[in-house]
Amino acid sequence: MIRAKGRTVVVTGVGLVSPVGSSFDAFGDAVVAGRSAALPVATFDAALFPTSIAAQVSLADRISFRSDPLLKPWIDADDWKSVFGVVAARRALDDAAWQKRRPPSDRIAVVLGTGLSSLSRSELEEDFLPYLDAETRTLDLARFGRAVLERSRPASPTRHLTDGVNRAVAHLADANGRSLSHFGACAASTQAIGDAFRMVRDGFADAAIAGGMDSMVHPFGMISFMLLGALSTKNVQGAGACKPFHKDRDGFLIGEGAAMFVLELESRAKARGAKVYGRVVGYGSSVDGWNITAPRPDGSGAAAAMRHALRDAKLGPKDVGYVNAHGTGTGLNDPAEAKAVRDVFGDGLVPISSVKPVFGHTIAAAGAMEAAACLAAMAKDRLPPTPNLTLDAVDPECSGLDHVVAGGRKGCPAILMTNNYGFGGQNASLLLERVE
Repeated sequence: MIRAKGRTVVVTGVGLVSPVGSSFDAFGDAVVAGRSAALPVATFDAALFPTSIAAQVSLADRISFRSDPLLKPWIDADDWKSVFGVVAARRALDDAAWQKRRPPSDRIAVVLGTGLSSLSRSELEEDFLPYLDAETRTLDLARFGRAVLERSRPASPTRHLTDGVNRAVAHLADANGRSLSHFGACAASTQAIGDAFRMVRDGFADAAIAGGMDSMVHPFGMISFMLLGALSTKNVQGAGACKPFHKDRDGFLIGEGAAMFVLELESRAKARGAKVYGRVVGYGSSVDGWNITAPRPDGSGAAAAMRHALRDAKLGPKDVGYVNAHGTGTGLNDPAEAKAVRDVFGDGLVPISSVKPVFGHTIAAAGAMEAAACLAAMAKDRLPPTPNLTLDAVDPECSGLDHVVAGGRKGCPAILMTNNYGFGGQNASLLLERVE
Protein backbone atom coordinates (compact mmCIF):
# COMPACT_ATOMS: atom_id res chain seq x y z
CA MET A 1 0.00 0.00 0.00
CA ILE A 2 1.18 3.53 -0.76
CA ARG A 3 1.11 5.43 2.53
CA ALA A 4 -0.99 8.57 2.12
CA LYS A 5 1.08 11.01 4.19
CA GLY A 6 -0.32 14.35 5.15
CA ARG A 7 -3.94 13.34 5.67
CA THR A 8 -5.41 15.44 8.48
CA VAL A 9 -7.12 13.63 11.38
CA VAL A 10 -9.82 15.20 13.55
CA VAL A 11 -11.86 14.19 16.60
CA THR A 12 -15.58 14.23 15.80
CA GLY A 13 -16.99 12.29 18.73
CA VAL A 14 -16.24 12.14 22.46
CA GLY A 15 -17.79 9.63 24.86
CA LEU A 16 -17.12 9.61 28.60
CA VAL A 17 -17.84 7.63 31.74
CA SER A 18 -16.25 9.71 34.47
CA PRO A 19 -16.25 10.30 38.23
CA VAL A 20 -16.88 14.01 37.54
CA GLY A 21 -19.76 13.60 35.11
CA SER A 22 -20.23 11.84 31.83
CA SER A 23 -21.27 14.73 29.61
CA PHE A 24 -18.38 16.51 27.93
CA ASP A 25 -19.57 19.84 29.33
CA ALA A 26 -19.79 18.66 32.96
CA PHE A 27 -16.47 16.87 32.67
CA GLY A 28 -14.83 19.98 31.20
CA ASP A 29 -16.25 22.24 33.91
CA ALA A 30 -14.74 20.02 36.62
CA VAL A 31 -11.37 19.84 34.84
CA VAL A 32 -10.87 23.58 34.32
CA ALA A 33 -12.12 24.32 37.85
CA GLY A 34 -9.84 21.68 39.39
CA ARG A 35 -12.81 20.15 41.23
CA SER A 36 -12.00 16.74 42.71
CA ALA A 37 -14.26 13.68 42.79
CA ALA A 38 -12.38 12.10 45.71
CA LEU A 39 -14.79 10.39 48.13
CA PRO A 40 -14.82 7.33 50.39
CA VAL A 41 -14.93 4.11 48.35
CA ALA A 42 -18.60 3.25 47.75
CA THR A 43 -18.44 -0.17 46.10
CA PHE A 44 -16.80 -2.16 48.92
CA ASP A 45 -15.81 -1.67 52.55
CA ALA A 46 -12.36 -0.08 52.47
CA ALA A 47 -12.53 1.41 55.95
CA LEU A 48 -9.54 -0.58 57.23
CA PHE A 49 -7.38 -0.01 54.15
CA PRO A 50 -4.50 2.48 54.51
CA THR A 51 -6.31 4.46 51.80
CA SER A 52 -10.10 4.35 51.74
CA ILE A 53 -10.91 7.04 49.17
CA ALA A 54 -11.11 6.97 45.38
CA ALA A 55 -12.62 8.84 42.45
CA GLN A 56 -15.45 6.56 41.34
CA VAL A 57 -18.15 6.51 38.71
CA SER A 58 -21.38 7.28 40.57
CA LEU A 59 -23.63 4.55 41.93
CA ALA A 60 -26.52 6.12 40.01
CA ASP A 61 -24.64 5.61 36.74
CA ARG A 62 -23.84 2.01 37.67
CA ILE A 63 -27.50 1.32 38.41
CA SER A 64 -28.51 2.76 35.04
CA PHE A 65 -25.96 0.54 33.29
CA ARG A 66 -27.50 -2.56 34.86
CA SER A 67 -30.79 -1.96 33.02
CA ASP A 68 -29.09 -1.77 29.61
CA PRO A 69 -29.38 -5.06 27.67
CA LEU A 70 -26.29 -4.29 25.59
CA LEU A 71 -24.19 -4.37 28.76
CA LYS A 72 -25.54 -7.62 30.19
CA PRO A 73 -22.52 -9.78 29.24
CA TRP A 74 -20.18 -7.44 31.15
CA ILE A 75 -22.53 -6.75 34.06
CA ASP A 76 -22.78 -10.50 34.66
CA ALA A 77 -19.01 -10.67 34.88
CA ASP A 78 -18.71 -7.63 37.18
CA ASP A 79 -16.01 -6.31 34.85
CA TRP A 80 -16.71 -2.62 35.29
CA LYS A 81 -13.91 -1.42 33.05
CA SER A 82 -15.55 -3.22 30.13
CA VAL A 83 -18.94 -1.76 30.99
CA PHE A 84 -17.45 1.72 31.08
CA GLY A 85 -15.67 1.13 27.78
CA VAL A 86 -18.77 -0.01 25.89
CA VAL A 87 -20.88 2.85 27.28
CA ALA A 88 -18.23 5.47 26.43
CA ALA A 89 -17.81 4.08 22.91
CA ARG A 90 -21.53 4.18 22.26
CA ARG A 91 -21.66 7.76 23.53
CA ALA A 92 -18.77 8.74 21.25
CA LEU A 93 -20.51 7.21 18.23
CA ASP A 94 -23.77 8.97 19.09
CA ASP A 95 -21.89 12.24 19.61
CA ALA A 96 -20.29 11.88 16.17
CA ALA A 97 -23.69 11.18 14.55
CA TRP A 98 -22.17 7.91 13.36
CA GLN A 99 -23.97 6.18 10.53
CA LYS A 100 -23.63 2.39 10.38
CA ARG A 101 -22.67 0.94 7.04
CA ARG A 102 -23.98 -2.07 5.17
CA PRO A 103 -21.94 -4.05 4.47
CA PRO A 104 -19.61 -3.26 7.40
CA SER A 105 -16.54 -1.30 6.42
CA ASP A 106 -13.00 -2.67 6.55
CA ARG A 107 -11.82 0.97 6.51
CA ILE A 108 -12.94 1.52 10.12
CA ALA A 109 -10.50 0.55 12.91
CA VAL A 110 -10.98 -0.09 16.63
CA VAL A 111 -7.95 0.60 18.84
CA LEU A 112 -8.39 0.51 22.62
CA GLY A 113 -6.24 0.66 25.73
CA THR A 114 -7.18 -1.49 28.68
CA GLY A 115 -5.80 -2.82 31.94
CA LEU A 116 -5.73 -5.84 34.20
CA SER A 117 -8.86 -7.84 34.95
CA SER A 118 -10.97 -6.17 37.62
CA LEU A 119 -11.55 -9.40 39.54
CA SER A 120 -14.43 -9.08 41.98
CA ARG A 121 -15.04 -10.89 45.23
CA SER A 122 -18.21 -12.51 43.85
CA GLU A 123 -16.24 -13.95 40.92
CA LEU A 124 -13.56 -15.28 43.24
CA GLU A 125 -16.17 -16.95 45.40
CA GLU A 126 -17.95 -18.45 42.41
CA ASP A 127 -14.98 -19.50 40.32
CA PHE A 128 -12.34 -20.61 42.78
CA LEU A 129 -13.39 -20.97 46.41
CA PRO A 130 -15.62 -24.03 45.77
CA TYR A 131 -12.59 -25.87 44.40
CA LEU A 132 -10.12 -25.15 47.18
CA ASP A 133 -8.94 -28.20 49.11
CA ALA A 134 -9.17 -27.22 52.78
CA GLU A 135 -6.41 -29.60 53.86
CA THR A 136 -3.77 -28.91 51.22
CA ARG A 137 -4.83 -25.28 50.59
CA THR A 138 -4.48 -25.87 46.88
CA LEU A 139 -6.87 -25.52 43.97
CA ASP A 140 -8.37 -28.82 42.81
CA LEU A 141 -7.89 -28.19 39.10
CA ALA A 142 -9.35 -31.56 38.10
CA ARG A 143 -12.63 -30.84 39.88
CA PHE A 144 -12.66 -27.29 38.54
CA GLY A 145 -12.12 -28.60 35.01
CA ARG A 146 -14.93 -31.12 35.31
CA ALA A 147 -17.31 -28.41 36.54
CA VAL A 148 -16.45 -26.23 33.57
CA LEU A 149 -16.96 -29.09 31.12
CA GLU A 150 -20.28 -29.91 32.78
CA ARG A 151 -21.17 -26.22 32.42
CA SER A 152 -22.03 -25.87 36.08
CA ARG A 153 -19.60 -22.93 36.00
CA PRO A 154 -20.10 -21.69 32.42
CA ALA A 155 -19.01 -18.10 32.89
CA SER A 156 -15.53 -18.58 34.32
CA PRO A 157 -13.63 -19.46 31.12
CA THR A 158 -15.02 -16.42 29.30
CA ARG A 159 -14.70 -13.75 31.96
CA HIS A 160 -12.59 -10.69 31.15
CA LEU A 161 -11.69 -11.60 27.57
CA THR A 162 -9.26 -8.88 26.57
CA ASP A 163 -10.85 -8.20 23.20
CA GLY A 164 -14.44 -8.16 24.44
CA VAL A 165 -14.88 -4.41 24.23
CA ASN A 166 -13.18 -4.31 20.82
CA ARG A 167 -15.74 -6.79 19.53
CA ALA A 168 -18.63 -4.87 21.06
CA VAL A 169 -17.42 -1.58 19.57
CA ALA A 170 -16.84 -3.17 16.18
CA HIS A 171 -20.45 -4.37 16.27
CA LEU A 172 -21.75 -0.93 17.31
CA ALA A 173 -19.82 0.85 14.56
CA ASP A 174 -19.99 -1.79 11.81
CA ALA A 175 -16.20 -1.67 11.85
CA ASN A 176 -14.48 -4.59 10.15
CA GLY A 177 -11.04 -3.03 9.89
CA ARG A 178 -8.02 -3.41 12.14
CA SER A 179 -8.60 -4.15 15.82
CA LEU A 180 -5.88 -3.66 18.43
CA SER A 181 -5.76 -3.81 22.24
CA HIS A 182 -2.99 -1.93 24.06
CA PHE A 183 -1.70 -3.03 27.47
CA GLY A 184 1.04 -0.45 28.00
CA ALA A 185 -0.02 0.09 31.63
CA CYS A 186 -0.74 3.78 32.34
CA ALA A 187 0.34 4.73 28.80
CA ALA A 188 -2.04 2.23 27.16
CA SER A 189 -4.79 4.52 25.91
CA THR A 190 -2.37 7.21 24.73
CA GLN A 191 -0.69 4.47 22.70
CA ALA A 192 -4.10 3.39 21.40
CA ILE A 193 -5.09 6.89 20.29
CA GLY A 194 -1.65 7.40 18.74
CA ASP A 195 -1.82 4.19 16.73
CA ALA A 196 -5.38 4.93 15.61
CA PHE A 197 -4.30 8.43 14.52
CA ARG A 198 -1.49 7.00 12.42
CA MET A 199 -3.75 4.39 10.83
CA VAL A 200 -6.06 7.13 9.60
CA ARG A 201 -3.31 9.61 8.69
CA ASP A 202 -1.25 7.06 6.80
CA GLY A 203 -4.10 5.63 4.76
CA PHE A 204 -4.78 2.31 6.51
CA ALA A 205 -8.23 3.47 7.67
CA ASP A 206 -10.63 6.32 7.03
CA ALA A 207 -11.88 6.45 10.63
CA ALA A 208 -11.23 4.80 13.97
CA ILE A 209 -12.82 4.43 17.37
CA ALA A 210 -10.03 4.84 19.90
CA GLY A 211 -9.62 5.39 23.61
CA GLY A 212 -9.33 3.46 26.83
CA MET A 213 -11.05 2.16 29.94
CA ASP A 214 -10.05 0.84 33.33
CA SER A 215 -11.19 0.25 36.88
CA MET A 216 -8.76 -0.80 39.57
CA VAL A 217 -11.04 0.44 42.34
CA HIS A 218 -11.57 -3.00 43.82
CA PRO A 219 -9.83 -4.68 46.77
CA PHE A 220 -7.18 -6.50 44.76
CA GLY A 221 -6.42 -3.47 42.60
CA MET A 222 -6.07 -1.04 45.47
CA ILE A 223 -4.03 -3.44 47.57
CA SER A 224 -1.58 -3.90 44.69
CA PHE A 225 -0.89 -0.17 44.51
CA MET A 226 -0.73 0.12 48.29
CA LEU A 227 1.96 -2.58 48.41
CA LEU A 228 3.93 -0.57 45.88
CA GLY A 229 3.56 2.57 48.00
CA ALA A 230 1.91 4.38 45.09
CA LEU A 231 -1.36 5.52 46.74
CA SER A 232 -1.52 8.54 49.00
CA THR A 233 -1.92 7.48 52.62
CA LYS A 234 -1.32 10.73 54.49
CA ASN A 235 -2.99 13.21 52.14
CA VAL A 236 -6.29 11.36 52.37
CA GLN A 237 -8.73 14.14 53.14
CA GLY A 238 -10.98 14.04 50.13
CA ALA A 239 -10.09 16.67 47.55
CA GLY A 240 -6.57 17.04 48.96
CA ALA A 241 -5.68 13.42 48.34
CA CYS A 242 -3.33 13.92 45.42
CA LYS A 243 -0.65 16.62 45.17
CA PRO A 244 1.36 16.43 41.93
CA PHE A 245 4.67 18.34 42.00
CA HIS A 246 4.05 19.32 45.65
CA LYS A 247 6.86 19.01 48.19
CA ASP A 248 4.41 17.14 50.46
CA ARG A 249 3.11 14.66 47.87
CA ASP A 250 2.99 10.99 48.82
CA GLY A 251 1.06 9.19 46.10
CA PHE A 252 -1.93 9.29 43.80
CA LEU A 253 -5.69 9.16 44.08
CA ILE A 254 -6.98 6.09 42.28
CA GLY A 255 -9.80 6.60 39.79
CA GLU A 256 -11.80 4.76 37.16
CA GLY A 257 -13.65 5.45 33.96
CA ALA A 258 -13.43 5.48 30.18
CA ALA A 259 -12.99 7.97 27.36
CA MET A 260 -13.55 7.11 23.71
CA PHE A 261 -13.11 9.14 20.55
CA VAL A 262 -14.14 8.98 16.93
CA LEU A 263 -11.15 9.92 14.77
CA GLU A 264 -11.63 10.50 11.08
CA LEU A 265 -10.22 12.29 8.10
CA GLU A 266 -10.96 16.00 8.21
CA SER A 267 -12.18 15.85 4.60
CA ARG A 268 -14.61 13.07 5.54
CA ALA A 269 -15.82 15.02 8.58
CA LYS A 270 -16.39 18.16 6.52
CA ALA A 271 -18.23 16.23 3.83
CA ARG A 272 -20.79 14.99 6.33
CA GLY A 273 -20.99 18.23 8.30
CA ALA A 274 -19.61 16.79 11.52
CA LYS A 275 -18.59 18.98 14.44
CA VAL A 276 -14.88 18.90 15.22
CA TYR A 277 -13.37 19.00 18.72
CA GLY A 278 -9.76 19.27 17.58
CA ARG A 279 -7.04 17.69 15.47
CA VAL A 280 -4.57 14.96 16.38
CA VAL A 281 -1.27 16.02 14.85
CA GLY A 282 1.52 13.94 16.37
CA TYR A 283 2.34 10.87 18.41
CA GLY A 284 5.53 9.52 19.95
CA SER A 285 6.46 6.64 22.23
CA SER A 286 9.50 5.08 23.87
CA VAL A 287 10.42 2.56 26.53
CA ASP A 288 12.90 3.15 29.35
CA GLY A 289 14.30 -0.37 29.60
CA TRP A 290 15.09 0.56 33.19
CA ASN A 291 12.77 -0.75 35.91
CA ILE A 292 9.38 -2.41 36.24
CA THR A 293 7.85 0.24 38.48
CA ALA A 294 10.22 3.23 38.37
CA PRO A 295 11.00 5.69 35.56
CA ARG A 296 14.52 6.58 34.54
CA PRO A 297 15.50 9.22 37.12
CA ASP A 298 16.90 11.52 34.44
CA GLY A 299 13.60 11.48 32.51
CA SER A 300 15.35 10.57 29.26
CA GLY A 301 12.71 8.03 28.23
CA ALA A 302 9.88 10.50 28.71
CA ALA A 303 11.85 13.18 26.86
CA ALA A 304 12.38 10.78 23.95
CA ALA A 305 8.62 10.20 23.60
CA MET A 306 7.97 13.95 23.54
CA ARG A 307 10.63 14.53 20.90
CA HIS A 308 9.28 11.67 18.78
CA ALA A 309 5.82 13.28 18.90
CA LEU A 310 7.22 16.68 17.89
CA ARG A 311 9.10 15.15 14.96
CA ASP A 312 6.01 13.20 13.93
CA ALA A 313 4.04 16.46 13.82
CA LYS A 314 6.88 18.42 12.20
CA LEU A 315 6.74 20.86 15.12
CA GLY A 316 9.33 22.38 17.43
CA PRO A 317 9.20 22.84 21.22
CA LYS A 318 8.26 26.52 20.81
CA ASP A 319 5.09 25.50 18.95
CA VAL A 320 3.63 23.79 22.04
CA GLY A 321 1.62 26.07 24.33
CA TYR A 322 0.68 23.64 27.12
CA VAL A 323 1.73 20.27 28.50
CA ASN A 324 -0.74 18.03 30.31
CA ALA A 325 1.61 16.15 32.63
CA HIS A 326 1.31 12.54 33.67
CA GLY A 327 1.76 14.10 37.12
CA THR A 328 0.86 11.24 39.46
CA GLY A 329 1.96 12.85 42.70
CA THR A 330 4.37 10.00 43.49
CA GLY A 331 7.90 10.48 44.73
CA LEU A 332 9.56 9.05 41.63
CA ASN A 333 7.34 10.17 38.73
CA ASP A 334 7.15 13.90 39.29
CA PRO A 335 10.89 14.78 39.47
CA ALA A 336 11.70 12.57 36.46
CA GLU A 337 8.88 14.13 34.44
CA ALA A 338 9.93 17.64 35.47
CA LYS A 339 13.46 16.93 34.24
CA ALA A 340 12.11 15.59 30.95
CA VAL A 341 9.92 18.65 30.33
CA ARG A 342 12.77 21.05 31.16
CA ASP A 343 15.05 19.06 28.84
CA VAL A 344 12.64 19.28 25.91
CA PHE A 345 11.10 22.72 26.39
CA GLY A 346 13.58 24.66 28.53
CA ASP A 347 13.11 26.15 31.97
CA GLY A 348 9.72 27.73 32.55
CA LEU A 349 8.87 28.07 28.89
CA VAL A 350 5.69 26.02 28.66
CA PRO A 351 2.65 25.98 30.98
CA ILE A 352 2.15 22.59 32.63
CA SER A 353 -0.39 21.00 34.96
CA SER A 354 -1.74 17.63 36.07
CA VAL A 355 -5.49 16.91 36.20
CA LYS A 356 -5.19 13.63 38.11
CA PRO A 357 -6.46 15.13 41.39
CA VAL A 358 -9.78 15.79 39.59
CA PHE A 359 -10.82 12.30 38.45
CA GLY A 360 -7.95 10.26 39.84
CA HIS A 361 -5.32 8.16 38.17
CA THR A 362 -7.42 5.98 35.91
CA ILE A 363 -4.47 3.70 35.05
CA ALA A 364 -4.93 2.31 31.51
CA ALA A 365 -7.64 4.92 30.84
CA ALA A 366 -5.45 7.83 31.98
CA GLY A 367 -4.28 8.86 28.53
CA ALA A 368 -7.77 8.89 27.06
CA MET A 369 -9.27 10.76 30.02
CA GLU A 370 -6.49 13.33 29.84
CA ALA A 371 -6.82 13.73 26.08
CA ALA A 372 -10.47 14.54 26.79
CA ALA A 373 -9.27 17.07 29.39
CA CYS A 374 -7.14 18.75 26.72
CA LEU A 375 -10.12 18.91 24.36
CA ALA A 376 -12.13 20.40 27.23
CA ALA A 377 -9.44 23.05 27.74
CA MET A 378 -9.84 23.96 24.07
CA ALA A 379 -13.63 24.09 24.33
CA LYS A 380 -13.57 26.14 27.55
CA ASP A 381 -10.65 28.32 26.39
CA ARG A 382 -8.97 27.76 29.74
CA LEU A 383 -5.95 25.80 30.94
CA PRO A 384 -6.74 23.51 33.87
CA PRO A 385 -4.81 23.85 37.13
CA THR A 386 -2.91 21.29 39.14
CA PRO A 387 -5.27 21.13 42.13
CA ASN A 388 -3.70 21.26 45.60
CA LEU A 389 -0.57 22.99 44.28
CA THR A 390 0.61 26.52 45.09
CA LEU A 391 3.74 28.09 43.71
CA ASP A 392 5.35 28.29 47.15
CA ALA A 393 4.77 24.55 47.71
CA VAL A 394 6.44 23.22 44.54
CA ASP A 395 9.07 20.56 45.25
CA PRO A 396 12.51 22.01 44.40
CA GLU A 397 13.08 18.98 42.15
CA CYS A 398 9.96 19.99 40.19
CA SER A 399 10.83 23.69 39.93
CA GLY A 400 11.83 25.50 36.76
CA LEU A 401 8.41 24.82 35.23
CA ASP A 402 5.54 27.20 34.48
CA HIS A 403 3.07 25.47 36.81
CA VAL A 404 -0.61 26.31 36.28
CA VAL A 405 -2.04 26.41 39.80
CA ALA A 406 -5.36 27.12 41.52
CA GLY A 407 -7.91 28.83 39.33
CA GLY A 408 -6.35 27.68 36.09
CA ARG A 409 -5.40 30.15 33.39
CA LYS A 410 -7.52 32.03 30.86
CA GLY A 411 -6.88 31.21 27.22
CA CYS A 412 -5.90 28.05 25.42
CA PRO A 413 -3.02 27.83 22.91
CA ALA A 414 -3.14 26.22 19.48
CA ILE A 415 -1.02 23.14 20.28
CA LEU A 416 -1.31 21.00 23.42
CA MET A 417 0.76 17.98 24.42
CA THR A 418 -0.45 15.24 26.74
CA ASN A 419 1.96 12.74 28.29
CA ASN A 420 1.53 9.39 29.99
CA TYR A 421 4.05 7.00 31.48
CA GLY A 422 3.43 3.46 32.67
CA PHE A 423 5.03 0.63 34.59
CA GLY A 424 7.70 -1.11 32.59
CA GLY A 425 8.96 2.26 31.39
CA GLN A 426 6.21 2.79 28.80
CA ASN A 427 6.17 6.42 27.61
CA ALA A 428 3.71 8.01 25.20
CA SER A 429 3.04 11.58 24.05
CA LEU A 430 0.21 12.95 21.95
CA LEU A 431 -0.09 16.35 20.26
CA LEU A 432 -3.50 17.95 19.77
CA GLU A 433 -4.34 21.08 17.78
CA ARG A 434 -7.15 23.48 18.52
CA VAL A 435 -9.58 24.35 15.74
CA GLU A 436 -11.43 27.64 15.49
